[in-house]
Amino acid sequence: MAQSLYKIQLSKLDEENDKFNEVIKHLDQSLNKVLKRQEADYLKGYSIYVREKERELRGLVQRLNERNNSSSLKDEMIYGLKQQVSQLYKDASKQQDERKAL
Repeated sequence: MAQSLYKIQLSKLDEENDKFNEVIKHLDQSLNKVLKRQEADYLKGYSIYVREKERELRGLVQRLNERNNSSSLKDEMIYGLKQQVSQLYKDASKQQDERKAL
């Protein structure tokens, strides 16, 4: 009789163990779903953040290129003005030489 009671309790323990294993399995699956959803949300948010930063960087590069273009335009103008000044000095020197020769 004691062995029969022991077997009944053992079978009940096995049943409870099986139930706990099923609950744990279900919880594990639920946790995996939640983690996948959170990972997808995080990656989506990160992707938006990266695109925003890329847009900002493109804007900065464009402004820098515009500034460099205007700087090179200014450099070209300065070079042209220096050439004109140099030519004016040469012309003035020639005129002085011509006056001295008269």
